Amino acid sequence: TETIWINGLTDMTSVNLKYFADCKNMDIGEGSISDLSFLKYMPELEVLIIANNYVNDITEVGNLKKLWYLEIQDPLKGTVSDISPLANCKKLEHLNCGQDQISDFSPLYGLDGLKRLYCMENYALTEPEKDAEKERLKEIFPDIEINFGYGNSVTAGWRFYDWGGVNDTYHYL
Repeated sequence: TETIWINGLTDMTSVNLKYFADCKNMDIGEGSISDLSFLKYMPELEVLIIANNYVNDITEVGNLKKLWYLEIQDPLKGTVSDISPLANCKKLEHLNCGQDQISDFSPLYGLDGLKRLYCMENYALTEPEKDAEKERLKEIFPDIEINFGYGNSVTAGWRFYDWGGVNDTYHYL
């Protein structure tokens, strides 16, 4: 199975995902999972959407060496504050961690080519700290699109191009 798209997943049912070791694209957003241990059995994942779950710990995401697209934003349930596992995801290009409370973005500095970072509604940093972080990231990734603003990341353009077309990532799902 190349693509999995499941809403409403729970920790009890998510353990079965480990049997889809060849899966490349997975959208399991809008569920109630908190345990991502099944990801250690899915090394082929390139696209992962785990938004709007009860996820606080993304340690297992750090084992996904082929991952280039990740959505972990969560406005209501879990709150990711430590993104250090992402330092191992060297191919990561697109990261949406909005509504999470991240104060240390240095794990992203060693990535091969981060293109987009949306971290909207992040109250772990003051506005001057956000500005300084944007400058650091732009020094490392000159063409990066960064949004530390307020509101909904989807309506702010995360899933759409400026001209209104759907982001190519969604052709995989």
